[in-house]
Amino acid sequence: YPDTAYAALANLVLAAEAVKREELDSAEAHLRWVIENADTDPLRNMAQVRLARVELGRGNPDAALKRVDGLKAAGMDGYLMETRGDIYLAQGDEAKAREAYQQALEQYAAVPSKQPLVAMKLDDLAVQDESQ
Repeated sequence: YPDTAYAALANLVLAAEAVKREELDSAEAHLRWVIENADTDPLRNMAQVRLARVELGRGNPDAALKRVDGLKAAGMDGYLMETRGDIYLAQGDEAKAREAYQQALEQYAAVPSKQPLVAMKLDDLAVQDESQ
């Protein structure tokens, strides 16, 4: 039933499993299927962000950033901002990464399970006071 949300959800699961096996080409194929065939923006947006993470896993942060540029992902703003932070960090832009992680932490206010990892990422980028 390729015209159902179940097909898109199944492809998201298959993509996640492919990433676990480090089969990024397979993951990309499943995510592209969702982007091209899902009938709701939330599913397409989730696939876009996950595809950006696949690009990041390939060591291609510029392609990852291109994938999420201009993306509005209502309901998953924290995940989107955390991904942007990871991308900026991979590009070597710690200031933008810090800002994105801070925004992600704010968006995750209602999702306590997500806060510790983002807080740790933010702490790793803490600016040291050089006056001491």
